[in-house]
Amino acid sequence: MKKIQKCPHCGQNTILYRRAIRKSMIDLMYRHFFILDNKPLNTTEISPLSRAIADYTKFQYWDLLEDTGNYKWIITGKGIDFLVGRLPVEKYKWIYNNEVQLPPPDAEGQDEFVYSFEVAPEVINKEIVLKYARPYENTPAGQQGLLF
Repeated sequence: MKKIQKCPHCGQNTILYRRAIRKSMIDLMYRHFFILDNKPLNTTEISPLSRAIADYTKFQYWDLLEDTGNYKWIITGKGIDFLVGRLPVEKYKWIYNNEVQLPPPDAEGQDEFVYSFEVAPEVINKEIVLKYARPYENTPAGQQGLLF
């Protein structure tokens, strides 16, 4: 979805794009983390045949994916937490000129959050993920959680 707005300086039409997390993106993140060991890879190394690979890099808008240089991507700690179902993220991000923007006041779904297993239940099975997790303590932040 896109929302056309007027530039406050020149009056020209500008486009604010709404981006959503899709199942195909989670599919590729799962592959990148669990099969390819989250190595810094370019998108064609993650999946040379997937048509969804162009959407995969949009995870950077949620801070779930990071470019390490030369267009090689790794999943961030926040991305791993999202992938394994420990962290919900905003369902939508609004992008203008490759930068995240605040949603328009009349935007639908701006307060919705999703877990990976809600978007792609056939890819991320919550019970299986939790089965292989083991508890950890004494993290640098002094928190407890799950380790994979």
